[in-house]
Amino acid sequence: PIYDWEKEKILDYEILVPRSNFRLIKEGTNLKNCVGNGDYSRNIINGSALIFFLKKGKKTSVCIELKRDEMTIRSIK
Repeated sequence: PIYDWEKEKILDYEILVPRSNFRLIKEGTNLKNCVGNGDYSRNIINGSALIFFLKKGKKTSVCIELKRDEMTIRSIK
């Protein structure tokens, strides 16, 4: 299951891993990207993807999706 946030800070950025569907959709909506539509939760729950965000101050600036089977970064926005 996905829970709340896990946070880590590197330089001036917080790395945020959403641990709830609500947080995932909220950050995706704030960035106006497709993560905000809620379809990505399934991939996180089944372990095929990891989505995380980089936040500087109060502003989320980057959304990154890592696909387990491809071992590549799929998108950054």
